[in-house]
Amino acid sequence: MAIEAEKSAWGRSWSQTRNLVPHPDQAADAIRRQCVRLAGKAGQAIPVDPSHPVALRPDTAYLLSARIRSDNGATVRVELGGKSAVLDADRSWKTVSLRFVTGPNDRWLERIRLVLGSEGEALIESVSLREDRPHSAELLWEADPNRAMPGTYNLLDAAMLDRLVEAAEREGIYLQLCVITRDLYMKHLKDPQSDAYKRAVEHAKNLMRYCVARWGYSTHVAAWEYFNEIDPGLPTDAFYQQVGEFVASIDPFARCRTTSTWHPSARDCKHPAIDIGQVHHYLRPALGESGYDESAAVAHWARFLREHGARKPGLIAEFGLADDKWGLSPLMKEDERLDHFHNALWASAMSGTAGTALFWWWEQLDRQDGYQHYKPLAAFMASEPLGIEPVSPIQPSASAPRFRAMGLRGTGRVLLWLFDTDTNWHRSLVEKKPPERATDVEIRLTGLTAGKWKLQWWDTRSGKPFAERTISVSGHETVLTAPVFERDLAAKLTYIADAN
Repeated sequence: MAIEAEKSAWGRSWSQTRNLVPHPDQAADAIRRQCVRLAGKAGQAIPVDPSHPVALRPDTAYLLSARIRSDNGATVRVELGGKSAVLDADRSWKTVSLRFVTGPNDRWLERIRLVLGSEGEALIESVSLREDRPHSAELLWEADPNRAMPGTYNLLDAAMLDRLVEAAEREGIYLQLCVITRDLYMKHLKDPQSDAYKRAVEHAKNLMRYCVARWGYSTHVAAWEYFNEIDPGLPTDAFYQQVGEFVASIDPFARCRTTSTWHPSARDCKHPAIDIGQVHHYLRPALGESGYDESAAVAHWARFLREHGARKPGLIAEFGLADDKWGLSPLMKEDERLDHFHNALWASAMSGTAGTALFWWWEQLDRQDGYQHYKPLAAFMASEPLGIEPVSPIQPSASAPRFRAMGLRGTGRVLLWLFDTDTNWHRSLVEKKPPERATDVEIRLTGLTAGKWKLQWWDTRSGKPFAERTISVSGHETVLTAPVFERDLAAKLTYIADAN
């Protein structure tokens, strides 16, 4: 789904066709025009493949047409389902047409192909499908390679986003909408003084105006994200400043503005018109030992966000196990319990980021029923005044290097997560090391207010407390001895009364 993107009947935004070539009739000083090139031996074909199915009306006459020319007299056949029309092309543009009438149950356009009937090369333009009556609408608008890009919005995709926003409202979900297609703009953002850069800024403003007007009504649209993984080396400061000021002037809810890059960008995190800092990180074999522990990776990037985006919310907005080509790691399927996912959720919740790490492999999480891991963490956090009272991330020391303690401290409250790093994803999935029961693990906290505190130990799999007692704090350091556990556990400390 992309509101403004170079997807068409000839390719998609992520996989552009090589069949589009400069139009032979355009003047040297004219706006660049393109047409479709079909070349090869007899039988070579190009599909006309819009990004959405094209709806038809039953019992209705339609006219499919195209203009074709060939310098070597190639024959071109237009195929639609079991019907076809043939044109012997020459050096002048000629029109081939195929008229058909839909049946009483025909509601969708069948597959269209352009096929060479003889070896050679042909150029094709003006591929069109309309009802066979005056002033009918163009149904193959995505087959026009010369429509304004950027500047043309896909209204079917916009309607899909309408439904998505409505579903978010029903289900209590808040969305960060990424709206600008990176590859459409990135090539124009190389020189802030250039006309291309200035046009890109204006096109982005127009698109953001459309988005605010169409979806800005919903309080379940929480943030606008400009790009997904744009080049961090581009001089985008002026773009974010100008577009950000414009969005701030038209958005009645003053939503947060954010963006992302394909490598972490400290500059973007610091930018005054970027309200949420983001990083994307994948645990890949190429990282070696630095990528073996999901909790350490989360802690590292949370510190990066705090350092470069001080006093801003930060998100690890993409995360997960990947191969060295950035594809889904086969190890994810082997992690039947999704322990690496569970660990990353708890580590990010305790690291001070604005939300849990957002996993890219949502389809695989769905297949493995990853949703069950959210509920225990949500139960643990349910009574916490996050976003109301300030909290700071802490990393208490543990009694052995094998254990990592992470947590959040607020006024009279401390949240803790204790993780056995010997159960990280690499130890579990690659080294096949079984988990061991951990006993007599101590966590050392400093700076707690003297007095009585309620201590609860929580099971991170069930999302329920299993032990509770009152402790007294009197000195600079407080030592907690964890119950026997396997893999991880969590704790809450709540201040009850002063020492007197």
